[in-house]
Parts: sequence; structure tokens; C-alpha cells
Amino acid sequence: MTEKKKAAIVAVFIGIVLMGSAAVCLFFQKKEEDLTATIHLNGEKIETIDLSKVKEPYQKEIQCPQGGSNVIEVRHNAIGIIEADCPDKLCQKQGFLDQAALPIVCLPHRLVIEVVRTKTGSDAAR
Repeated sequence: MTEKKKAAIVAVFIGIVLMGSAAVCLFFQKKEEDLTATIHLNGEKIETIDLSKVKEPYQKEIQCPQGGSNVIEVRHNAIGIIEADCPDKLCQKQGFLDQAALPIVCLPHRLVIEVVRTKTGSDAAR
């Protein structure tokens, strides 16, 4: 085998490895999604927030009819409970939702925050 053929084979091999590495990086790269949060209190929807349009973080206090309150922080593509006067504070410990996943729930206050991925034009066709 000539030196030119060996060099060509090595070049092709390196190209394949580089393309495979790039594909793996793109596959595992976290893509920012457009997310919408829905806040339910006592089983009723009280607010829907388009998290993808939030420019500056803000806080919102939710007063519960049976007493008590939760403070929610809304960020760009994330939402979480940062303060609660319930006994166990499990809702605070759930952290911030930044993807469509399990909801944040405060059982004593009957508060549920769900996050869903907003469907875009390409998703709507599926």
C-alpha cells in the first residue's frame, strides 16, 4: 500500500470520528424549549404563564383559601416555589421546573404547578 493510500485512509477515518463526535455533541446538547406553566389551586386553573417570554425573574404570592400561602418565582423557562408556610415544605424542596416533567405539588395548600412544552409549527404537524 502506498503512502498516499495510507494517508487517505487515515484522513477518512479521522473525518468519520470527527463527524461522529459532532453528532454526539449535538444529540446531547440541551435544547431550550418554549415552556408554559399552569398554576392550579383547589383543582381550578388560576393562571397560565408563557415561561419562554419571561425576560426578568419575578415573584408571585399565592394565597390559599384554607389559609397559608406559597411564593412562586418565575424565570425565563423555569418556575418554582421559593417560600411556603406548609409544615413539610416539600414543594420548596422540589426545586425549579425547567422542562416538561413531574409537577410541583403543595398538598397542604392544594397547589399544583405543571409545565408543558409549547408546541411549535414543526411539532404541530406530528
